[in-house]
Amino acid sequence: MIKTVTAEMMNTAMYDLIIKSRELQPIDEELGWGIGDVLAQLLQEGGEFSEQVMIRAGKLPYKEPEFDGVFLEAADVIVCVIDAVAKMYPNDSPAMVLTKLSNAMNRKGIKWEGKVHDLLAIKKNENNVDLFD
Repeated sequence: MIKTVTAEMMNTAMYDLIIKSRELQPIDEELGWGIGDVLAQLLQEGGEFSEQVMIRAGKLPYKEPEFDGVFLEAADVIVCVIDAVAKMYPNDSPAMVLTKLSNAMNRKGIKWEGKVHDLLAIKKNENNVDLFD
């Protein structure tokens, strides 16, 4: 049974990832794992996410989708992004990192919504053009 996730639960999950990133930082440093390695991992995970999306969309019919593959690969991308952000702001508290990230996501969400509405308006305008003017 799938449990419905609330915004509070999502914030808690993201906060926990920031805490985990901070806890693992000394091990990362011991292993020589820096921000460049996190970004390289992000690119790899982004490719795996893209592949699962393409499989699910039927664009790679010769491949079998993983069970929940899109969600699993999306989670890997999110983990890498949160790890990178946490590493870039080591002096900010986890709460501050989450606050800044949440605020940025809200701003970007508003921008994205505006672009979608702008594109729709352009499309509607193009469809109303009289070809015989």
